[in-house]
Amino acid sequence: MRSWASLLPLILFLAACGPGEEQPALVDDIVAAAPDNAKKLLDNGYVSVTEFLLPPGGKLPPHVAPARIIYPLSDFKLRYQAPGSESGVVRDFRKDQPLWIGTETYAISNIGPITARWLEVAARVPNPDPYTTSDVLEKAPGMAQRLFENENAKVILLTLQPTEALPPHAGAGRVVYALTPAKVKLTMGDQTAEEEWAEGEVRWYDPGEHAVENLSDHEIKFVMIEIR
Repeated sequence: MRSWASLLPLILFLAACGPGEEQPALVDDIVAAAPDNAKKLLDNGYVSVTEFLLPPGGKLPPHVAPARIIYPLSDFKLRYQAPGSESGVVRDFRKDQPLWIGTETYAISNIGPITARWLEVAARVPNPDPYTTSDVLEKAPGMAQRLFENENAKVILLTLQPTEALPPHAGAGRVVYALTPAKVKLTMGDQTAEEEWAEGEVRWYDPGEHAVENLSDHEIKFVMIEIR
């Protein structure tokens, strides 16, 4: 049986439509409702990572979106249409410029000329250790760039040239997304392993000190996302 708290977004949505108005269907699972536009890349009980692809003129049905990091993989413009709104809110997104958006209920339309492609990273459970965070910005400032940080999340871009290595540094529980193909050597404690990544691949890593060396013959880029 659902609790009143879990039904609250649906109740508010229906109330906003007003009497006598046709009520758009509010979907529970946007991935199931729009499989051509939304793909679950990772869901491990800690976080979920969903990739969205919306062509010009494309639309997503009304749904409840959790508080999340949005990481744009292209430049695009979306209209967010909340229940009862006449015009909605237009947001411009720029590639590799992430932002944090709280819980919302809306439909989405791509009103720009470019296919919109983005990631949404949301916590599934509260972070048991929200004060643990990466210190890679301090340990490797030439290879690590802070893209976003607030009380809810931190997003860091990692760029390594061939043979470059991140020195041992602390790491929180985190999502890592490959912006390029990569081959790396990962060292955690006394354990060392080689890893190969495809562009667009995403993985979860538990907290712990680690070092990373680029074994590729080209520049590699990763995005690291902590949800606090």
